[in-house]
Amino acid sequence: MRIPRAYLPAPMQPGQIIELDQRVTHHLLNVLRLKSGNPIVLFNGESGEYSAKLIIDKKIARAEITEYKTNNRESPIAIHLLQGLSRNDRMDLAIQKSVELGVRRITPLITERSAALPVNRYAKKMQHWQGIIISACEQSGRSIIPQINEPVAFHTWLGTLTDNHYSYILNPEAKKPLQNNTKNDTINIIIGPEGGFSEQEIATAINQGCRTRHLGPRILRTETAAIAAITISLHQI
Repeated sequence: MRIPRAYLPAPMQPGQIIELDQRVTHHLLNVLRLKSGNPIVLFNGESGEYSAKLIIDKKIARAEITEYKTNNRESPIAIHLLQGLSRNDRMDLAIQKSVELGVRRITPLITERSAALPVNRYAKKMQHWQGIIISACEQSGRSIIPQINEPVAFHTWLGTLTDNHYSYILNPEAKKPLQNNTKNDTINIIIGPEGGFSEQEIATAINQGCRTRHLGPRILRTETAAIAAITISLHQI
């Protein structure tokens, strides 16, 4: 049986008994139906993880830390996913699966064809996406929480682009396919929203040093493109 993992942003060390927060308590007790004495694994985002034993006292859950273990589940390639804002479920899926696959950083892009997101909803959306990222790390065994940036206009981000990154913008009309390139330890994968990038956006990206790539002869949904592009970039790593 797979031992449940939970993210708890707190200092930990073997021999310590630590109280679990409301989110973790609800998940372990009400969703997974764990009992006192069940083994669990905790991580705090600082690399590595902690074996622990669950202690339940009425509605309060604690964990007795028994051992620290290193793990090396991070990809050697630091992928920065720049994902065009799409409708809720598609954006959520792209974020979830990209984290499971090993992406290091995510930036939602506001493009000409992006789904509208009022500025006053950014904080709520960021909290929602952070929850998706944490859950994906718990499920996939990652101990480092990927960074998610606030949504930014595509042309604004292009203005910050430097030469030390390989940046690939996906375009079905590109002449070359996206391929694994183990020579680069940091890459940017740029994916448009549901309607794709405009011709002007692609031209501007090329002028800023981005390279256009395609994912084959079929037109993929934006969330599928994220999964496929990350998988290709990490192939044989």
